[in-house]
Amino acid sequence: MKEYQPHLTGIRALAILLVVIYHVCEPICPRGYYGVSIFFVLSGYLLISGLLRLEPTQLSFKEFTRKKVLRIYPSLVTLILSVLVLCVFLFPPHMLTRAADTGLTSLLAVSNIYLDECTGGYFATNVAENPFVHTWFLSITIQLYIIFFTGWIILGYTPEKYRIGILVVIGAASMIWAHQNEVCKIFGKTDSITTYYWTTARIWEMLAGGLVFLTPAKISQRWKHILTILALAAIIVLSFRPSPNPGFADVAIVAATIVLIAYTPTSCIRQFFENKAVQWLGKISFSLYLWHWPVFVIWCWLSGTPTACETGLIILTGLILAAVTYHLVERPRFSILFTGIAWGVTGILAGILAATRGGMKNSAFLSYYEQVEYPSARAYTGNSLRKDLPAFTALSNRLDSHDRYLFHYTSKNKELLFQIGEDSKEPTFLLIGDSHAQVLYPGFDTVAKGCQIAGVYLHTYILPFYGARIPMDDPSMDCTRERLENLLKWLSLHPEITHVYVANIWWGRLPQVSREWSGKKVPREQREDRFASSLHDFCKICTEMGKKVVLLADAPYIQAASPMKDIMRSKILNKSLTQPDDHTDTHQAWLQRNEKVNAVIKQIETAGYCTVIDASNDLYANNGIFSAFHNNEILMRDKDHLSVKGAQHFMKYHEASLRCFHVPSRTSP
Repeated sequence: MKEYQPHLTGIRALAILLVVIYHVCEPICPRGYYGVSIFFVLSGYLLISGLLRLEPTQLSFKEFTRKKVLRIYPSLVTLILSVLVLCVFLFPPHMLTRAADTGLTSLLAVSNIYLDECTGGYFATNVAENPFVHTWFLSITIQLYIIFFTGWIILGYTPEKYRIGILVVIGAASMIWAHQNEVCKIFGKTDSITTYYWTTARIWEMLAGGLVFLTPAKISQRWKHILTILALAAIIVLSFRPSPNPGFADVAIVAATIVLIAYTPTSCIRQFFENKAVQWLGKISFSLYLWHWPVFVIWCWLSGTPTACETGLIILTGLILAAVTYHLVERPRFSILFTGIAWGVTGILAGILAATRGGMKNSAFLSYYEQVEYPSARAYTGNSLRKDLPAFTALSNRLDSHDRYLFHYTSKNKELLFQIGEDSKEPTFLLIGDSHAQVLYPGFDTVAKGCQIAGVYLHTYILPFYGARIPMDDPSMDCTRERLENLLKWLSLHPEITHVYVANIWWGRLPQVSREWSGKKVPREQREDRFASSLHDFCKICTEMGKKVVLLADAPYIQAASPMKDIMRSKILNKSLTQPDDHTDTHQAWLQRNEKVNAVIKQIETAGYCTVIDASNDLYANNGIFSAFHNNEILMRDKDHLSVKGAQHFMKYHEASLRCFHVPSRTSP
């Protein structure tokens, strides 16, 4: 029987504290997610210490699996079943469906794969709507248990002199894989790869737990005090310190955790970790990890962004539920049969909800759901525009960061061209731009079908500033010289594309043109002029190759961070909309925002290099006010991005222009 090590329970308390603070109050602890790295190191230490006691021939996969299943699944099943039943009565279909999908995949121990493939990643904006997004950690843990158990058996049959070397190579490869973005930057590469949900990127953290057995035991008591104090300080500072680029900070967290595991029992911080309150928190850490996030998500859905007092109530509620689960579910350790039955019932419920879009196809929820959830775009299947795509591959960078607007379940769609309008007709126009072009896709598609014309949307970030650029934190959004010149080269090869529609948040881009293609900085006082000249040059080049450039004026901008969520919550829960003024925009405010931009693009239009279509007079026709909720329709998804209905509403005012550009006029004989 394993000897109880109270300092490990104390380290668990530290890890869960970081995670909870990060989730419910991110500005205070912006790197609190390092707590999961601490959990992985602890799990690796305990797993490896258990395996070291046995010879490969003594290992029983059946017994190993039984213990792990009974350790994790009773509490997990309790959580998923309870939360799903509650969400049936509270959530709209799109949130309930996402919760059911994630719950089902977490029962199968693959929620990390589902979340990585079907969402915008762990740091995407929509994770706050998913009560089970945190189960990725459990799925990876289960997968690593299986990998380690199997690998340990295989390792037992390899020559002993090679074993350490094999583990070092595997650990190093995993660590490099987890930090490939940082490694790429060292060599001047800027590809953006998100490995947060990847099992292969966590192997090194669990293997690091085994390094505890290699730490020198015979060091002075003074050094033990110094090392443990520094380790604890490093974890706290790195977790609470804001940093736009964490780099290899998690390596320091892992190293600090190894030090705490190895030396805390005989150091001066032992009393802190063995304090009764800390021990209690550590004992319920697993249940608290399960409950704190669903409580936060449901609370935010019912009441909006929590106040400081409400944040305290969220944490208290999570603690109470965790304590109850710990004493009634986690400690008793139910039989494998009972756990299996509960697992099956929960899986069936999650499957039904996932298959029926929340089980509410005929409810009032659905009308709101259809207004805000973007449809799956139709990939362009013709050959005429595809034949030159190989020279265009520089555009196909990773697109997770802005796919959330167009592809709800397919954030890693690698298609570049998507059909707009009539499938049976050859495209005659191209839609490009930033995320505002992406959100206009449903509106363009609807209007183009009504006009019986066809076009394509280019699925990548295009900022049409020839000779200058706007540096982006996410490389997939950085419209480099290569990207823009490849676009122009491709356009020159396709005379059938006669019009290029460009949608951007123009007033926001005006002060952002801060770099020349050469890398030289554009002085702040010259950025407006550089915006004008670079946009002018792009439009001129397109015009000279026979393309008509059409610039779409800006969409409305409102103060509410999530009007879609606010409005849906107010209607579904029969609550009054808080701060209704935050959900409106005035024509006067729109004109003020766009005053400088309008002057620039009007000059380019006067020069004959573009056409500007501006529907602001129609959008603000209701006494000069635009409302995010109009005629029982949700028109805005967030501050400046339109919903599906909003895009259709916006584009209906451009239908006459599209007909004029693309539909031949009929004259009498």
